[in-house]
Amino acid sequence: MGFLGDLVLDVDPPFVGGEHRLLRKSVREFAEKTVRPRAREIDVGNQYPRDLLPVLAGWWRQASG
Repeated sequence: MGFLGDLVLDVDPPFVGGEHRLLRKSVREFAEKTVRPRAREIDVGNQYPRDLLPVLAGWWRQASG
């Protein structure tokens, strides 16, 4: 992980509940497994991979529930 990533604290604010923690965990795992290996390609191409949008849209719907 890069310098800034090392500075991120994994501490939940007091108002964060179990659902929020589960969503954060899922998003983090998705980013590590799916986005991170493609990060250079995404940055160089300067385009967001459309194949990731359905997953992210599903999380948005779940979070805004």
